[in-house]
Amino acid sequence: MIPLLEAKPARPRMGLLQERLAARFHQRQVQLLQAAQRATLAIGRQYRALAGPIAELASRVGLVGLASLRRRIDQLLDRARQAMENELTGLGILGYRTAAQAVLDAMPAEWLPVFAGLASAKAKLPVQEATVLEPEKPPWQVRYEWAPVVQGAVRGEKAKQMVQALLFPPPMEEQVKAWLLAAPPGGMSWQNRLRRWEEPTRQAIFNDLVHGLVAGENVDGLRARLERWTDGLAYKAQRIARTEGCRAAERAGRDAFRGMGGMLQGLQIVAVMDEWTRPHHAARNGRIYWQGPDGLYRDERGELLPDLPDEPNCRCMTIPVLRPPPELAQNPSAMAAFQTATGQLIPDPASYQQWWQQASEREQMTAVGVKRWQAVRDLLQKEPIPRKPEWADFIDPQGRLLPMETLQAESPQERAQRRAKVDLLLAQREVLFQSVVSSGIPFPLQPGQPGNIFFQGPQALQQEIQRLAQEYRKHFVIPSEEKSRRRHFDRLVQKQILPTTEVRKELLRRAAVWEQLFQTAPKPTPAVPFPPHYQRQLAQALKQEEQQLRQQARQQFHRIMSLPPKYRTQFKIVPSNVPSSLNPVIQEAANFVGAMTHRAKLTQKRIDLQESPAVSPQGGVYYRSSKIEIHSPVPPETLVHELGHHVQHHVAGLHQAALQWRDKVSQVGKILWGGMDSKQTPWYYRERTDGKQWLSEYMGRVYFQQQPKLLIQGRLPPEDTSRHEVVAEGMKLLFQSPQRVAEQDPELFDLLLDHLRGATP
Repeated sequence: MIPLLEAKPARPRMGLLQERLAARFHQRQVQLLQAAQRATLAIGRQYRALAGPIAELASRVGLVGLASLRRRIDQLLDRARQAMENELTGLGILGYRTAAQAVLDAMPAEWLPVFAGLASAKAKLPVQEATVLEPEKPPWQVRYEWAPVVQGAVRGEKAKQMVQALLFPPPMEEQVKAWLLAAPPGGMSWQNRLRRWEEPTRQAIFNDLVHGLVAGENVDGLRARLERWTDGLAYKAQRIARTEGCRAAERAGRDAFRGMGGMLQGLQIVAVMDEWTRPHHAARNGRIYWQGPDGLYRDERGELLPDLPDEPNCRCMTIPVLRPPPELAQNPSAMAAFQTATGQLIPDPASYQQWWQQASEREQMTAVGVKRWQAVRDLLQKEPIPRKPEWADFIDPQGRLLPMETLQAESPQERAQRRAKVDLLLAQREVLFQSVVSSGIPFPLQPGQPGNIFFQGPQALQQEIQRLAQEYRKHFVIPSEEKSRRRHFDRLVQKQILPTTEVRKELLRRAAVWEQLFQTAPKPTPAVPFPPHYQRQLAQALKQEEQQLRQQARQQFHRIMSLPPKYRTQFKIVPSNVPSSLNPVIQEAANFVGAMTHRAKLTQKRIDLQESPAVSPQGGVYYRSSKIEIHSPVPPETLVHELGHHVQHHVAGLHQAALQWRDKVSQVGKILWGGMDSKQTPWYYRERTDGKQWLSEYMGRVYFQQQPKLLIQGRLPPEDTSRHEVVAEGMKLLFQSPQRVAEQDPELFDLLLDHLRGATP
């Protein structure tokens, strides 16, 4: 039996570097899972597409060509299997590259010279790359390609690129094939498993074709027969690819770790800890497998490191356990960063916070789960200042991901208290790690220390945010003569229907004053330096303060455009199965449109509002005959758009006037592709030809009496002039940025307000 004690160092405690590695590899897993999803979809399309060519060939050769038909089926299946292998190869190479990148991202740039010396001295490099002049010389006096990094001549990102090129060279073809084709312990290779599934399906396809040919079926009939078999093959191939793609990436990562030579002393299993994690996989999270003299990895009980994934849809991964460089042996603080322990390993939350800010929403959802992300997003939209989810919104003060039920059960006060504790944790971890890697001296974590406002707790940060907000607002002072002028105009707006041109001029004048204030107001600075994490919060708080001020300006513009109260329309909105959380959004949209629409001009004030998931799975709204179908959640501007359709059809002359304006500004304009709407239908719009650009291309949307397959100028189907988006999109833009419409398209501004306010017959 191999003496494990020789391979296993003394058990130390958890270290910062290992937690950073866990965080970076979690983020790598997000990237790999998305790549695997794209690969499985491509593989599924490859297998489902087999039905067409097989059916066409069978129809062409008939019963007399059954032998050639059988050979052709074999060729097409082989081609699909090869395409699957190509997709898995790409996942393996991506796994190798991202494993190397994750290690280098987690490693402090200040330690790269030390690690380069350790890796090169321990790794088995070719003689011409590592020729030792004198055996007793320290690593930085060795002549090899690493010299610029070891000596500090190359630093930063260039040093990382050089270390990556030397430690993690492109894999050989034999390595890639081993990642893909080697069978897991005690199991079958994915190729053999897929072939075992293909054999009976291949015969079933052939038999079904024979029956179809005997029955005299055409190509469509034969294809319909085959689709159930090709769909089954696609499903099986996708299941295999989903697991085997992760296996290839995991094996590639372990191959990448071998390139670190003496830096590597073990591998640690990290599980994705959420509600879908198997209990026995959660139990092994953090378990370390130490490298023995034979090169194999065993845990404290002598069990070998498993070949991951070891169950379908397993998301466990391994991360390297790095050996502390001898140069840091006398620095207890730096050594502590390397110390690790088995148990419930928690990825470094500060590293996750940095990644989260750069990640796309799809990547964020993959990291925490789609439903959890959406639940937190919906909760944050109800806060006084709506904002997007951050990593800190999902974790407890220990850095662990919270269950969705816990997040949904929190009150706003409980959420704020938890966030304050999490923010303190994130800032402490970030400052502590930076101080360790730069000087080896831990940052003083004592509250109340002079100049250390950060560690007085989140209360100090909130006080500083309030002070900065007050200082920022001091610059938004309106002179007394300007206030008097505004009060006079506001009184007129409340009493009489002013001409639209006067409203537009006043709106533009006030918008210019506001913009001048935003341009000249200096951004205040904190009284004392804050750590990087709190600096980001301060910047975000000032940005939110500016957004609140811009919101005040917009509300002021809305009041200018409003009719006197006695002329405004009160919509009768009748909801059906609509969540109560949408009531404030519905009221805001209805108040805005109603305040600009003369009640005598609107012939239909009742609108039925119904929740309908069929509208769009991603959330959307659809108007039809005084009825709005909604799939929540939606922002108020979306409802304003649909209410715009309602007034378009129920304010006399508005529909036709807007249509004529659209045709005038886009005469002989080309028809352009605009994208896909909420119902995943392609839409087209007219190119504007009056020298201006559309404020929104959707405003120029063109509807046809039948959906065209190809848009060929001069051969277009007739237009459906009963529908357009000028009014609806114009109302949405007036809600979002009325000063932009008034400045860039005054004719449209006047057209909409004149008809809504009753200034035209």
